[in-house]
Amino acid sequence: MKGLRVTTFIILLLSISLFPQTNSQPVNITSSLEVEVENLKDTRLATENYEEMNLSSLDLSLYLNETDGTVLGNMTVDFFNSDPVPFSRIPFHLYLSGMYADGRLGYIDILNVSELTPSPVQLDFNVYSEDQIMWVNLTDDLQPDTSILLEIDFESVLPIDSPDRAGVSGYDIDSSKIYEFASAYPIPCVYDEFDGWNTDPYLDTGDPFYFDMAYYSFDLTLPNDMKVAATGELSEVDVGSTKSTFHYNLTAPVREITFCASYYYVIESQMYNGINVSSYYLPESTSLWSTNGLDWGVRSLALFNDTFGSYPYTTLNIVEDYGFYYGMEYPCQVYLSNLINDRYQASQISAATLDAVIAHEVAHQWWYQLVGNDEIDVGFLDEGLTVWSVYYYSEYYDLHWPGKDDGFYYVKMTYPAIINQSIYDNESTYYFTAYTKTPVVLEKLRQIIGDDDYLDSLRLFFSRFNFRIAFLQDLQSAFEDQLISNLDWFFVPMFDNGYLPDYTFTSVEFNQTDTRLSIVIEDLNEDLHVQNYLQNFSIEVEFEGFGEQFLAAEYVAFHDIQLYGTTQVILTHPSFSSSTPSRVTLLYDEYSLVQLDDPHVRYISTSEIHIMGIETTPTTSFTPQPTVPPNMYAPPLYLMIGIGIGAMALVIVAFAIIRKKS
Repeated sequence: MKGLRVTTFIILLLSISLFPQTNSQPVNITSSLEVEVENLKDTRLATENYEEMNLSSLDLSLYLNETDGTVLGNMTVDFFNSDPVPFSRIPFHLYLSGMYADGRLGYIDILNVSELTPSPVQLDFNVYSEDQIMWVNLTDDLQPDTSILLEIDFESVLPIDSPDRAGVSGYDIDSSKIYEFASAYPIPCVYDEFDGWNTDPYLDTGDPFYFDMAYYSFDLTLPNDMKVAATGELSEVDVGSTKSTFHYNLTAPVREITFCASYYYVIESQMYNGINVSSYYLPESTSLWSTNGLDWGVRSLALFNDTFGSYPYTTLNIVEDYGFYYGMEYPCQVYLSNLINDRYQASQISAATLDAVIAHEVAHQWWYQLVGNDEIDVGFLDEGLTVWSVYYYSEYYDLHWPGKDDGFYYVKMTYPAIINQSIYDNESTYYFTAYTKTPVVLEKLRQIIGDDDYLDSLRLFFSRFNFRIAFLQDLQSAFEDQLISNLDWFFVPMFDNGYLPDYTFTSVEFNQTDTRLSIVIEDLNEDLHVQNYLQNFSIEVEFEGFGEQFLAAEYVAFHDIQLYGTTQVILTHPSFSSSTPSRVTLLYDEYSLVQLDDPHVRYISTSEIHIMGIETTPTTSFTPQPTVPPNMYAPPLYLMIGIGIGAMALVIVAFAIIRKKS
């Protein structure tokens, strides 16, 4: 009976330990959970790679006519249906006609579509120019896990004087003319469980791109002596009397291809880790680009390759173009606008701008190209991760870029801006949420969980979804699996709330009898939140007789004060027995996320403190409802139950052995 009572007591203690903790401060993960983390780390990398995936294949032959500014194309598509539904028709994007131009507008003229069988069959197709879509009608339904071989003949008419993603720009007279071919051929649309076929047209806001991975190869015929930068590894060049044909292959699948050609490009190259990194720039940009473009491209590639996961291709090109944007990402090739050089020469920006944009576009090789996402409905995901990566790049190399710290410390918001929404939901807030708010939120998470777990989580996310499509929940799951912890308390308010907390002091009372300082801090936006924010802050308490100027007075600091919506905070300190508080200040520490009209505001304070004597009755004007903030590191329920059951089983077995021996 004694042994049974001991066993029962141990099981009771274990059972109590399984209940969720209500302590508002972070708790340490137990040694058993640490073992579970290590076990997970050992097994999680055994993920399927692209060689085990069924992907479509595209083989293109492209012929550039420099006189007309057109590209004649032939494309063979081995389209694989990897979705669980049959297809009677397949849509292709024709983005070129959606691009802006100062001169001639561009378009893709579809000449013929055939199914390649022993006897090729012409297929009906419908082109919807306003939507930049072509639907190819199949003779028989394409069943799941089967493929169809299509041939598409087309002509791409490049825009003239276009600052967009494709076109003919510049002049021969000053050695600045280029031919840019990007998103300028028929590209298969993505079918997913959320939208069915994603046939969104070219967008003015953000990026419209959402593509599946595919195996690509292509031939490109150009006039002799024209220099070309293109996606993929150049395997062979056939030189004719006036034209040369370049043959490109890719060592791994990509989401799309691009090329840019000019007689005038200056080319610099360097090998890094088996990757041929090259910069292509126009002669007028030599003072900015020479050496810099190549060195900064290699430097960013090296950091991201070591930090997130291996870059699987053999080439990376850094190419100057005429975009109205500063930079644009494509697989194995990124574009940097001539605007950077123009503004650098006019002393409007520093050379660091080129460095930052190169780092941004190279980071997109991981966040958009290798790990794909729907850039219309989840565009904040790749852009947020990319902007954060640039901040990390500047920090890692200690570059001291102006404005970097302010970008992470504060978010200025005077209007609602939900991160987790489509561009269509609120086009006006997209750039703010994707490029400003999301990277700050990601950095906030890094500050909470620490560098090691944060970077390990990104590596886990990358290992699971490279060559695939990812969504916000996939990113959250990677962090949760790394930490063995539910992170709804962070992801739900940060990504689904429109407003940030707007804190104010509702009441401050000091009781001279028990020397307790009671503070109610209200979130004025609490009713607007899907879920309250959980954040830690510091509070400083000043005392009478030590001056009124902030921080010049004698004060006591309290750190790691956790606020969860409107919160009551009770403070005690030995100084309270001899001094009366005169001012209370809530400090917005580094990486605080608060609603601010002025991003330089670093605190809120009040000297309206109600002093209560022995006979004084409390007069708090606001009494918060009791709330229990979620534990930042509470393990998932299934894991707690599993650990508990396992521990109980071990105890019972041990008890049985002891009884047997006795």
